[in-house]
Amino acid sequence: MAIATTGHDIHAGGHHGHPPKLQYHPGLPIPNGKLFMWLFLSTEIMFFAALIGVFIVIRFGATVWPAPHQVHLSEPIGAFNTFVLICSSVSVVLALEAAKINQAQQAKMWIVTTLLLGGVFLGVKMYEYNAKFAHGIYPEYPRSRIYEKPDLHFGSAVRGRATALLTGFTTQVSDIQAEITEIKSDAEAATNRADDITALEERANEISANMAIVKRLQDESAATDERKLAFLAAEIMPMPLSEGSAHAGGLNEE
Repeated sequence: MAIATTGHDIHAGGHHGHPPKLQYHPGLPIPNGKLFMWLFLSTEIMFFAALIGVFIVIRFGATVWPAPHQVHLSEPIGAFNTFVLICSSVSVVLALEAAKINQAQQAKMWIVTTLLLGGVFLGVKMYEYNAKFAHGIYPEYPRSRIYEKPDLHFGSAVRGRATALLTGFTTQVSDIQAEITEIKSDAEAATNRADDITALEERANEISANMAIVKRLQDESAATDERKLAFLAAEIMPMPLSEGSAHAGGLNEE
């Protein structure tokens, strides 16, 4: 915002005063470096807001959620690395303040401190990622190697889904049997709709076969034996064998 001022009013004799001087607000105009830095920070805010939003939606919509140790996450190490990151932010601010008052040596010291803290941060991340890689948690065709043995949370979810399926199957079979009984109650209708009765009976048999499969899976998931749960996981979502893969749906591990 510019404010126009004049040095003097119009002098007598028709002489004009000094040309107007423009006085800008201290924050304007914004230097290109600061402008692009603000743009960069805005993109970072939007990026992490999207990630956190996706996490919240998935987290509250999930039936079960893995514990930190199940995804090989060390919370103390993560907390330490967050502290290191915050300290590096403080040190770079102190370096800027020292530079503003022409304390070159102090500014250099804080910049070196920032670099050291950045190195510590990267070292901790390398340690964490190495643990992830050791357990096969990284992108790999077809679904990455993050395919571990199911636990009791998985079994609980399967039992719940199996119960819901069995309830639905039972209702369908009851409805079909009631319809068949109604058709057969009239001899003429039973004769004319023999094909319909056959189709309904085949449908009932198909649903009964599905019920038998679900009951067997339910019995498997009710067991606490880890190997049985691994077989159950492989049957529900089979994982193709790949050369050199250490995991094959958990079936190759004792």
